[in-house]
Amino acid sequence: MTELEAECRHRYRIRSIREDDYGCEERPEGVWPTVLVELEDENGQLRLLRQKDHYLYEQQIEEGDQVILEQEILKRIE
Repeated sequence: MTELEAECRHRYRIRSIREDDYGCEERPEGVWPTVLVELEDENGQLRLLRQKDHYLYEQQIEEGDQVILEQEILKRIE
């Protein structure tokens, strides 16, 4: 993604990434583990988003990173 494309989208900073809570039930078999990602936009508004844990590792997305949302999927801004 180019810097120009990133500037045209809403930017967020990842405030925290924490383990998803499946309640009393365990994660259903065959479902990828997810995490809850807390995002903060440039106006200080917070948003909570569920993402697949393995995807964040593959994309090397960590707390403090600047990201955009593309079809509800996080993309790191380099």
